[in-house]
Amino acid sequence: MPFPALRCPVIPDRLRSLEDISGSIRAVQGLMPDQQNEYIQRAESYIREERARRDRLFEVDKREWLMALEELGDRAAKTDLRRVAINLKDRSEHGDGSHYWYKFSNTNHLMGWLLKKGRCVYCNADLVRDGYIRDGRATTDHLVPYCLCRELDRDYLNAVPACGICNSLKWNMDPRK
Repeated sequence: MPFPALRCPVIPDRLRSLEDISGSIRAVQGLMPDQQNEYIQRAESYIREERARRDRLFEVDKREWLMALEELGDRAAKTDLRRVAINLKDRSEHGDGSHYWYKFSNTNHLMGWLLKKGRCVYCNADLVRDGYIRDGRATTDHLVPYCLCRELDRDYLNAVPACGICNSLKWNMDPRK
């Protein structure tokens, strides 16, 4: 649901009087206090609806994730990880969820997530169950930074789940040194 359109004042092509000019300038300079309150209320309502919608969709994605982990079991063979990752992406693409798993454009990154069961490899936070991924606080970290070795971007062992805080603290640190 897109944000509701707000009526913005338009400056007329031809301004006929000083009153027209001053009214148009006031409109462009900012909102009136009652407009601000109205816009805040509309935005709050939109945000509440959007959060509820995303929460409903995320529950579907979380169930898909748990099913994928159950399917994988304790196996960590590359072929099993690839098969489960592709199935998860496919179910996400064609299901009723919000498509978190389909957004992994690099299947190897999703394989890295599955291998580590969606837990931040640094602080052990459960990025799926605890909603990090839903809230945009989950990332895929490259153990050996992408800027130092681009070839490893396609290596599922180099792509690991990380919470945003740990990933930003690690940044470009090279663990090989």
